[in-house]
Amino acid sequence: MERPEVMRAMQTSISEVLETMFFLPVRFYEGVGLEVLGDITDLVISRVTFGGPFQGRMMIFIPRDLARSITASFLGKDEAGVSHEHLEETVKEIDNMIAGNTFTVLDEKSVFNLGIPQLVDYNDVKNELDPEQGIVVPINTPDGALVVWMNIDS
Repeated sequence: MERPEVMRAMQTSISEVLETMFFLPVRFYEGVGLEVLGDITDLVISRVTFGGPFQGRMMIFIPRDLARSITASFLGKDEAGVSHEHLEETVKEIDNMIAGNTFTVLDEKSVFNLGIPQLVDYNDVKNELDPEQGIVVPINTPDGALVVWMNIDS
């Protein structure tokens, strides 16, 4: 797959998932990466591995405050009523939905196997964030920025 084709599929999937399931309008940044997140010390990060016609992993980086807001909206709760577990499960589910939808947009006939989304620490994944291998999609929402990153293994 060509990088521009994968990026377009990712953007389509991000829009569909966040706007439809989470009622969160999105706009894509151009020419930036994780720096749109500002402070990286308080992120919720989910990683899901995949295999199929190509293999790799997709990660979503969401500041904790934005994750809490998205979770509250999704669950129809007040932010104060959002538990740590609700927040983590929502971030993993967003990662899973975006990954699955991306592969359907790319090629609905190919079979991709998705792993189980796992929460990870930034220090454990920062060495995986190679701009040469990765496809980064920074997103602006009314409540803040988030980033979806896909690494495709060569």
